[in-house]
Amino acid sequence: MFNFLKKKTKPKETQEKKLGYPTDPVLGQKGFVNEKVCDADIKKYKLQEVRPIEQWRLDENLTYYQWTIDREREIWLMFQKNEKSGLTGDPRDPEYLTGNKIYVLHYKGENIEVVLRDVYEEGSQKIENNQFLIVWDFIRMKKPESLKSVPDEEIITILKEVLSVYGSEKINTSVPQDIITVQFKF
Repeated sequence: MFNFLKKKTKPKETQEKKLGYPTDPVLGQKGFVNEKVCDADIKKYKLQEVRPIEQWRLDENLTYYQWTIDREREIWLMFQKNEKSGLTGDPRDPEYLTGNKIYVLHYKGENIEVVLRDVYEEGSQKIENNQFLIVWDFIRMKKPESLKSVPDEEIITILKEVLSVYGSEKINTSVPQDIITVQFKF
């Protein structure tokens, strides 16, 4: 039965519709997977330039390129290197590295340098209530000129989405993916 007294309301325009991209991460639901990179993709995305690895390591299968990728959207994340503090001297010095990690996020055909921290000192990568907890903090990103018009919030949303699948140590993790809880400080 139709209720004449019920007030008609317009559906609210969501932030997502207004901006034209997802504003909340759809954690792990867009097709991201952790995998070793095949030779064809190493060539296609010029990964030797992104993360140089000596050819003998590749030939001996000692080091693999690994990433978290959504093949349908051609978005991927790959660890590049640990950030150095700028101090000169012995790399074994605890202050030589900042604790930040530099990643490459491939989005819209371009590589974005993203600096993140896996927040160990605040309970990251700990077992709590039978869940493996990982807490990520965003430090900064460097977008190429061609992506300057892309809102930072759009890239942050994609970053959260991919990190939720990246989990712990990519494909090398000994922790089952279903007990990993990922949280963000950004």
